[in-house]
Amino acid sequence: MNGKPGVSGKPGVSGKPVMNGKPGATSKPGVSKPSAASKPGTLADEAMSRLRLGNWLSLSWGAVQLIAAGVLIVIGVGFTWSGIQRWRAGNALDHATVLRLGGNRSAAQMSARDARDLMPSLPATVLAASDLASAEITTDLDLLAQRCPVADRAAVGAARGINAVLLGKPLPDGIPDADLAWFKAATADKPKLPTGEDQPFAATLTVTLPRLLAAAWRTGDRALLSDSAGALVLLQPRHPQRNELQLVLAALDAKWDKAKLLQVAKAITDAPRREALLGRLAAIAPDRAEVIASVAAAGTVAGRLDTGASANDPLALRVKNAAGRSPAERETLARHCLERGRAELARQLHDALPQEFQARLRVALLSAEGRLIQLAEDQKPEHQPRVSAPVNDLGLLSFHLSNRLGTIPTDPVVVRVDGVPVAPADINRQGTLVVATLPPKTGVAPMIQILLGTRSVFSGEVKP
Repeated sequence: MNGKPGVSGKPGVSGKPVMNGKPGATSKPGVSKPSAASKPGTLADEAMSRLRLGNWLSLSWGAVQLIAAGVLIVIGVGFTWSGIQRWRAGNALDHATVLRLGGNRSAAQMSARDARDLMPSLPATVLAASDLASAEITTDLDLLAQRCPVADRAAVGAARGINAVLLGKPLPDGIPDADLAWFKAATADKPKLPTGEDQPFAATLTVTLPRLLAAAWRTGDRALLSDSAGALVLLQPRHPQRNELQLVLAALDAKWDKAKLLQVAKAITDAPRREALLGRLAAIAPDRAEVIASVAAAGTVAGRLDTGASANDPLALRVKNAAGRSPAERETLARHCLERGRAELARQLHDALPQEFQARLRVALLSAEGRLIQLAEDQKPEHQPRVSAPVNDLGLLSFHLSNRLGTIPTDPVVVRVDGVPVAPADINRQGTLVVATLPPKTGVAPMIQILLGTRSVFSGEVKP
């Protein structure tokens, strides 16, 4: 070729196949690499893999969103349920307050316990349902003081102070200054009414004022007696012993003449109790002894007040004219009589009511009458008699006797010193406070036994 003979004529040269422009590069089966275009389905598989990855990521993100939504729903339900429980607890506390103001202490305590069961971590519900005179609550109050919010620390501190005073224990730390001053005054050897500007909790005054009043009565401190009695009347206008407190204030005030003092004394229908009270007041206020003695000797003071159809006693007239009323109306009138401190009128209505209505009035009536022994017959814890730690001081043994409802007992109290009963004339009772004069030769740590009727409520040594 190209003018050169013999070249194209070589056998085996010009006849070689040409692959990719290179002569002699013959194709060998199984050795050559196929191109991408020769792999069917490769692009489709890659697309499918990417699609599956995208689907998995989408599903994963959806699952994350679903889990987050579930968590938020659970949190929202928790907050909603907590709010509902808090609202129910607050409603139960309000109901307990209304019942307590109405004099139904047993129902008020049950409502407070319901509030505590709904919100057991809330200091307000725990304090409302707690018996601060119990030694069992001391540990709970200490734990509550450690974990309660700052806003509730003052109330919890005051409750711990009340618990310590009622149990005769040293005062703990964390008590607000205003309450601490009253606690120290109530437990001092020579108490004086605090004069600070800061106001303590009402519960603190409820516990300390009777103790200050008892100390003033025992020591004959006229100024302290008048101040503490006046403060107690202002704090509790419906105090069960308001008639006695008003007589104390009237007897010690020179502005009250015989006629006015006699009118106040009429409200105390228990003649022996009234005479003992006037006799002690005459000794405390010698300048008023003549007026007080004339009131004690007046014949108009003796006996009970007339509960008949008197124009000056409209409540007695309503009771007398209630015979034709329905049992429900008479029950309502009986509760009104109890609220007004007229247990004798409520008793008249109670005895004429059907049995089912008598059962509803039983606790309130027995509590108003001070029949602690009969109340304790139903074996309920809140009705059982309780006695505070007796105090042996200056030849006198003093203690408080009541129950969780605050019932002022009228049942006979017996005090035995080393097995010898104290004469009834040497036992003075003012509300829940009982003061017994110890025999002259009493030992340093006498064995004291206190009985309510025939039931022993305290037995043990009492050191000064």
